[in-house]
Amino acid sequence: MIQALRRNLKVLSITLWVVIAAFIGTSFFVWGKGSITGGDSNAVATVNGEEIPIERYQRLYRSYLEFYRQVFKDRFTTETAERLGISQQVVDFLVDEVLVLQRAQAEGIQVGDEELRAKIQAIRAFQEDGKFSRDRYAALLNRAKIDPATFEADQRREIVRKKMEATVKGGVKVSDAEIRQAYEGGRRSGPPGPRLRFPPS
Repeated sequence: MIQALRRNLKVLSITLWVVIAAFIGTSFFVWGKGSITGGDSNAVATVNGEEIPIERYQRLYRSYLEFYRQVFKDRFTTETAERLGISQQVVDFLVDEVLVLQRAQAEGIQVGDEELRAKIQAIRAFQEDGKFSRDRYAALLNRAKIDPATFEADQRREIVRKKMEATVKGGVKVSDAEIRQAYEGGRRSGPPGPRLRFPPS
């Protein structure tokens, strides 16, 4: 059962690997461009010079744990988590995601504030009577101990990732020269922008 669940959860990152394979071509090892870092307590890994913050790893790790708890119920234990290799699953997903986002940046794929705002307002958990509620949005994030700017940055990243996936699935071809140029002279994204301002409910 554990093997089956592990395969099912990996669906979360299969599309990421499809995107990576599409613009990398032959085999590529992350360790040539980055590494799992042991010296910096603020980063869990570094990919092409871009650090993956430990806070993001911890948030995703908690999400994975919650997923498995819902599946295993009372049978979920620390040993179960270790057998599933949840820690490595999370690191693998985050590394895959960074590679895709770096390529998306090289392709000029961006997300505007209006697009991000529309995505967040469409989330049912933040709605009351079918309409987005700023108060409910703030309350739920506060209850989950998630900073709004952090949540919005995660949502922006998700939109970019989906756009990149759509681009690859659409049959866009990337030459070896473009790949080389992207990774040798790739740009590094800056810190998350300021929080969004939502109109009154």
